[in-house]
Amino acid sequence: MLKSTTLSYIGFSPARDVDLTCSPPIYKNPLIDDYFEEVELALKAKGGRLPLNGQIKKLRGHSSTASKAFNNIPEKYLISLFKHFLERQGLANQCSNESFCYKLSKECSVNDLQFLKTKIESYM
Repeated sequence: MLKSTTLSYIGFSPARDVDLTCSPPIYKNPLIDDYFEEVELALKAKGGRLPLNGQIKKLRGHSSTASKAFNNIPEKYLISLFKHFLERQGLANQCSNESFCYKLSKECSVNDLQFLKTKIESYM
């Protein structure tokens, strides 16, 4: 959607942008609402075929339950959120996402990924 507009992605940081202590979480950074308005205006300028609210409603169907959401959210964002929760609890030191992923990978067993190997082999 953004590739066809002149907008750039603002970047998203759970610690900076969202209050996760509320249910449901709320935006605490006013840039988010401003960004949504900019996206909506850019979509209208493109012809109005893709209204922002319509696109958001389509996405909500894919995230109505936690399992659906986890299946549809890229892992790099889930890892970032997981890292944020651990840092808030004092269970992880400040480190880059790359370092955090490396530390997680040291604790994983390659044998746990056998199901993935089987699926890839059956696909090929």
